[in-house]
Order: sequence, then structure tokens, then C-alpha cells
Amino acid sequence: MPSQKQFGIEEVLDRAMEAFWESGYEGTSMTRLLDRMGIQKGSFYATFSSKHEVFLQAVDRYVRVRFSEFEDAMAGLAPRQAIERMFDSVQEECRYKSGSRGCFVVNAALELAPRDDAVGEVVRRTLKMHQEWIAELLVAGQEDGTITSTGDAASVAKALLGLIIAMRVYARAGMPASYAVALRSQAGGLLD
Repeated sequence: MPSQKQFGIEEVLDRAMEAFWESGYEGTSMTRLLDRMGIQKGSFYATFSSKHEVFLQAVDRYVRVRFSEFEDAMAGLAPRQAIERMFDSVQEECRYKSGSRGCFVVNAALELAPRDDAVGEVVRRTLKMHQEWIAELLVAGQEDGTITSTGDAASVAKALLGLIIAMRVYARAGMPASYAVALRSQAGGLLD
């Protein structure tokens, strides 16, 4: 009789994500990964085909959870308020020690995307999805008058996303919070 899994997939993916987030993909050995996930090697390979597969699933879970959190936090806000809240949230996260971990997707982009097609595809899809979400808010804000910029929403969204990524990279590099504050201040100028 086959043994049944004694763990929840989402829980072990969260633990794997934390391990990868702290040490990067290359810096996370299989021994460390198994220890952090709290599962045995046999269970790991019965559930995931490889370290690479668990990394991809962890990135996917991170994206789903973060987008859900963003959407929940922005619900009921005017489009401009939603964009500003997103920037305030990122700036706040960059102020704390946990902010020095950066963004899991941005870290994956920097470490693996240039040489790993599967990770590159996830990163590109995620960035495109984020940019499109910001663009939708921009269009809605232009329509309701809370955003006075007449710039092309897709272009402005790309610039805003670039500011968010730069904030995350500065935090990851250990730069003072003033760097994130300076970038945050630029976002308002793109909305007016």
C-alpha cells in the first residue's frame, strides 16, 4: 500500500521559498532545502521531480500570494490611491531587515533568468502581468480624473514598475532607505 503524504504542498513550498529567498537558488543545497522543507528525500522526489521544479513552484506560489495580497490591499481604493498604496507598501518593506531580501521574483530574475529559460519565462510573465495591472489602474485613474497624466498607460506602467524593481534592488543591496524614498517620490510625478 503506497504511503500517503504527511505534509501540505503549500506549506512545504512556503518553506522552500524561504530557503531560496535567503540563500538564492545556487546557495541552497539539497540538504538545506530538505531540512527547511521538513521532508525526507523520498517524499521530496515523490512529490517534486527536482530542486529546479520546487523552485519554479515556489516562485509561482509567491506570485499568486503576492498578487492576491496586492489586490486585497487595493480593493475599494481609487486608482491613484491604489498605485500610491503599492509604492508606500514597497517603500515600507524596504525599510526593514526583511526588505534586504528583496523581491523573490526580482532575485530570480537577477540570479537565474539570463541562463534558465523556465525561470526567465516565469519572470517575464510575472513582470508583464504586474505592468498590465498597473496600466489598468492608470487608465481607470485617467478616466476618473485622479490621475492627470496623459501619458500612454503602458509606457507609464513600465516606468512605475521599473521604480518598484529599483527599490527592491536597492534594498537587496543594503542601500539606505533614503534610496527607496527617492524612487518613491518619483512615482507621483509620473501620475501628474
